[in-house]
Formats: sequence, C-alpha cells, structure tokens
Amino acid sequence: MKRIKIRYPKEKRKKNPAWRFLFSFFMAFLVFLLLLMLEAGIQNKEEEKQVVMAVADIPKGTELSDEIIANSFREIYVPVSYVPDQVIEDRKQLAGNITEEEICEREILTIPKLCELSALLEELEEPVEVSVSVTDLSQVVGGIIRAGDRINLSVTDRETGVNERIISNVYVSGAFTSSGNRLDRVRTEQEQPPATVLNFWIPKAMEQAFNEEINSGLLRISKIQ
Repeated sequence: MKRIKIRYPKEKRKKNPAWRFLFSFFMAFLVFLLLLMLEAGIQNKEEEKQVVMAVADIPKGTELSDEIIANSFREIYVPVSYVPDQVIEDRKQLAGNITEEEICEREILTIPKLCELSALLEELEEPVEVSVSVTDLSQVVGGIIRAGDRINLSVTDRETGVNERIISNVYVSGAFTSSGNRLDRVRTEQEQPPATVLNFWIPKAMEQAFNEEINSGLLRISKIQ
C-alpha cells in the first residue's frame, strides 16, 4: 500500500519590528550622509577664486612687458583658504608694473610684490631719461647692473681726485650692450655680457648740471643691493 506524505505548511516567521526600524534608520542615515557629502562638494567648488600665478621665476626689478605677462603668468582658480591678502586676480593688472621682489615659479601674485612704473616717476619732478656710458668695468661697484636696479652715481675729479656723489638711488630703466642690444634680467646673468650703456630717469631741472658733472671726471656707479 502506497504511503501518502502529507505536507504541512510551514509556520511563517514573524518579522521583528525592531530590526525593521533599525534597517530604516540606517538607510535614512546613509541617504542623509550622502546628501551632506554632495552639498559639501558643491560648496567647496563654489568657494574658489581666480588668482594670477607665476609659471616661471621672475627676478626682482623686472619690468612686466606684454610678452613677459603672456608667457610667465597664468590665471587659475584656487580654494579661498589658499588665497593670500591683496591678491592679484587678473593679468591685466600687471601691465605697467615692475617686480619689487623676486617671484618664484608657482607663486600666487600679490600687490606688494609689484611697483607701478608711474609711481616711480611721480617721485621726480618732470622726469627725463638720460644715458651714461660704462667704458671700464672698474667704474661699476656691486655687481652686474640690469634694468630695474637702483644705483648711486658719483664722479672723481681728474685734477683733484676728489670723489663727489652727484645723484642717489636712481632707477635704471634700461641696460644695453655697446651694439645697442637690450639686456634682459635673467636668473643666470652670467649668460649675458655686462652693460656698457645705462638709462635712468632724473628730474629735468638737474639734467644740464648732471651732464656737466659726468663730463668733468671719471664716473663711478654703485649698485644698491
């Protein structure tokens, strides 16, 4: 006689309400955490500012020409927490300026690092640009002179041998070779020859006296460090 197996329905397990509550709470917390992370990411992206950064080393006293501005600086965005005080935001602000200090590659540029050329000329009453020739390297004290340097000039009288200061702390606007080639400021200045002609500004009122003075004896030029 064949046996008949009777299958009884399994008793359904009752779900634990506490477990369902914990699972729901965990999922809600996870969604909340993801929303916080998304909001923080959006906020961080918004808290950025455009700044000007140097992409090359720029020596002190460099006149920022259009070519130097185009090749040596870039506009980038950085987090606000990295932005220094008096930051420069646009490369257009660099035109007509001279570097007051050496600027290193990847440095964010600030206003105190620069000096306006017009501000230098405002120190002089009716400024005029004059030139002097350097015929002997012994006339120069303090190192190689380039545009952007400050110098003192004196003259040693040929007859008496007395040395007299004729002008102090003048800004060199240009340095040239004997053939008229302008000498740029570079970090390895030994790659370029010494300047034989220097241009600088003086007040118009002293132009005549200045020319008479430098023709009366041997010119001495001291670079201000």
